Amino acid sequence: MFIPLSDNDAHVEVLCSRLELGQPVAAVSSLAGGFHHRVWKLPAERGCFVVKQLSPDTDLGDAKTIHHYNVTEAIAAKFAQCGIAAVHALKYQDHYLHLLDNEAYLVYPWTDAVALGDGEVSVHHALAVARLLAKMHEADIEVVGVESKLADATEKADFEMMVHLCKDADPQMAEEINEYRALLCRIAEQYKRALPLLGRRQIVSHGDLDQKNVLWDASDNAVIIDWESAHKMNPTHEVTSVALEWSGITEDFDRNMFSQFVRAYTEAGGTITRDLFEAALHCLLGKWLDWLMYNIGRVVNLEEAKQHDLGEQQISFILPIIVRLDELVPELLDDLSRQSAQPTIPQTKTET
Repeated sequence: MFIPLSDNDAHVEVLCSRLELGQPVAAVSSLAGGFHHRVWKLPAERGCFVVKQLSPDTDLGDAKTIHHYNVTEAIAAKFAQCGIAAVHALKYQDHYLHLLDNEAYLVYPWTDAVALGDGEVSVHHALAVARLLAKMHEADIEVVGVESKLADATEKADFEMMVHLCKDADPQMAEEINEYRALLCRIAEQYKRALPLLGRRQIVSHGDLDQKNVLWDASDNAVIIDWESAHKMNPTHEVTSVALEWSGITEDFDRNMFSQFVRAYTEAGGTITRDLFEAALHCLLGKWLDWLMYNIGRVVNLEEAKQHDLGEQQISFILPIIVRLDELVPELLDDLSRQSAQPTIPQTKTET
């Protein structure tokens, strides 16, 4: 049975003792921001700390799961040693994850940095992230036990089969998907060809550097949190994904911000070649196709009405993004070619 940390004084005492935080000086309180896990504020004699209490559906009996949390925090700690502002959990006897009874915790030092709200992302913030990402890729750190996450591309035949199943479960939704059948089949083929290219070079990096995982301190410096998705990946794939995210690909895409992001990354020492950039774009389209397939599966699931409705909503959200991104591919490739032909411009402290 899941017991919230705020109701478990015994676990609070153990965490404070293990990590030498001193005695608690106030009650543990809930913090906003935990999308899957619970997050708590723990005031103690040595300062304030943030405790992430893993979701009750986490399989704590699985050695791979335990290893994952320990190794991703080790990645964050390694980047911190390289001068990256990375928040990592406190370690006890070579472990970051604390297993107490049937609960698991990660304890972090408190930071006053905050996430950006809706409409607060500026070119300054995006370019700061681009330069930070170039620094991370240049570090090319090594951490024992980190694995690559090369996915299997969605097969065209699998997509065709899911659309066929969708016809019986939701004919209207199947018709909407079928309108883009040729496009989605082409994306599946391009995805399959792109993955081997991106697999040739893999480095350790964050893996989920979107706006919720980058905080900003009082001096507007970036602080990176939530390293749970850290793994080995292709650097061009990551920078392309992050650039699209910070440029608003799911809402109002800012092509100029995207181009500035890519340029800031290369000026800061990152390397992007046209062939890998194109492969990364096709791979990202393939990832959206994977998510589309997952949600078609929700629609096909006739036993859970809530999942069916959620699948419909997500499909209607995903299809326009896929169409928009596919249309952008040649334009973004042209932008990269023009940037490559231009001389490097020295960095300035301000951007407009």
